[in-house]
Amino acid sequence: MNQGDVITLSDNKKYVVVATEMVDEVNYVYIIDQNDYSNCMFCKYYDNKLEKIKDSKTIEKLLNVFYENIKNIKI
Repeated sequence: MNQGDVITLSDNKKYVVVATEMVDEVNYVYIIDQNDYSNCMFCKYYDNKLEKIKDSKTIEKLLNVFYENIKNIKI
């Protein structure tokens, strides 16, 4: 799964992969609903499946990782 990919989930909504990152040997993705930007989520990606992250500590950790990566992008 790569940044920019568009995927359709079981809710029949299309999501854009905003970012991906390997953290502690787990592949995480941040996705956002193509038509409703308030509908976004962090997920584990393994075995070609997504599992929504619900743990607030993990989400906070991922927010920090993704923020640092964005901050370091040179335009």
